[in-house]
Amino acid sequence: MLQNINIKLKKIKMNNTDKLNFIMVNNNLLANTTLSSTQKLFISFILGWQRSELTCRMTNRSLASHFGMKYAGIRSLLNKLNKYNFFETTQYGHTNQNSIWTSGHEMRVDEVKLMDFLKPDKLEEQNPEYDT
Repeated sequence: MLQNINIKLKKIKMNNTDKLNFIMVNNNLLANTTLSSTQKLFISFILGWQRSELTCRMTNRSLASHFGMKYAGIRSLLNKLNKYNFFETTQYGHTNQNSIWTSGHEMRVDEVKLMDFLKPDKLEEQNPEYDT
């Protein structure tokens, strides 16, 4: 026998202090076939910090948690991005509240070099199968 069940949905109301969080991805970056989707998202994440005049400085564990990745995946991602001239990381280390040594990275994207990398003629050099 089917019963009618009334479910009350709680309305979630945003107040003035709540902000929508999102990452904007440049169309040329999005169309790039050389970089992986994760690399594009990561670059866009760092650019968001820079556009807010902030420095992106996080531990590998924080980055892994933020991007839903494993620690080793973040290390691999950073190693691959460091091969490009537009991406730069500076490793730092510090002791946290529990006296545990932890390391992280200060990351920066040079937008001028990135835009040069994303130019269509550069794409052909990077990926010979790219058709214009």
